[in-house]
Amino acid sequence: LEAIDGEGRITKIGEFMDSLPLSPELSRSLAEMIKRGGSLREVLALSAIAASISGGGFAAWHQPKELFQEFVSPDTTDDFFAEYDAFLKTREIYNGYHTDGRVYLANGIDPNKADNIHYQFNKICRRLSVNPNDIDMGELNSEEKHNISVALLRGFQELLYTKVGSRRIGRTTVNQYRNIHTGERGISDYEISSHSFVRRMGSEALKLVLALPWWYDAHDGRRYTLNTVLPVTKDQIAEALSDSAVSEFLGDQVAPNGNLVSVTQPKIGSLVIGPEQQQKSPPQRTNKSRW
Repeated sequence: LEAIDGEGRITKIGEFMDSLPLSPELSRSLAEMIKRGGSLREVLALSAIAASISGGGFAAWHQPKELFQEFVSPDTTDDFFAEYDAFLKTREIYNGYHTDGRVYLANGIDPNKADNIHYQFNKICRRLSVNPNDIDMGELNSEEKHNISVALLRGFQELLYTKVGSRRIGRTTVNQYRNIHTGERGISDYEISSHSFVRRMGSEALKLVLALPWWYDAHDGRRYTLNTVLPVTKDQIAEALSDSAVSEFLGDQVAPNGNLVSVTQPKIGSLVIGPEQQQKSPPQRTNKSRW
């Protein structure tokens, strides 16, 4: 996460992360957004998502889908940006709420949890020396969502999953996912939780996801589920984590011009993120015997 350098000393990024009331993954995501020159609107939107996740979310996972859909944009099909939409819809309630939690309850929202999320957001804004009332925190466009997704990938780079197959449960086909870092070590496959907004919206047939598993949040009591899910692309992963990619050596081959070249491919964990690359192999040294 670049929070400490090679000698174990805290970096500027680490100092910033330490100043925020967030987990390392969320604080690193926010640091990445600022490092990349994100707009203040993007920074605040990511802060709202971070506050929601750290505060336990708006309980979307146990609400009837029809009820919670009133809180989200028609274009939202993932858990991360569903939390942002719910944040926007409850912000006005929070600002005008003092003693009566029935407005929250009427919309299926836990008043204590919602207040905690908004309080956490205000706390983050104070650390950033920002007044959120000065910025129009409205619906995000596709470019803003892309930038926020890239920042989240930088913070949650160890929680990337790729689809590896599916299995039948009765009449239902459930897709299975494997962590791109730990999957090769035999750790169990995961499935998207039935409580996830992604699965409940019928859009769970995804190839790559950033996801918070059962041990990170407890929305689903079952083991080996992915509870909070964000679909991502290889291009987004490459943009966020290109400096973390490792060139895997595939072998030597003879190029059309007759040169011997080494063939490598950039990978992050088990995931290939770019085309094969060729580099001229250094000449082999031969030992000549002297008589």
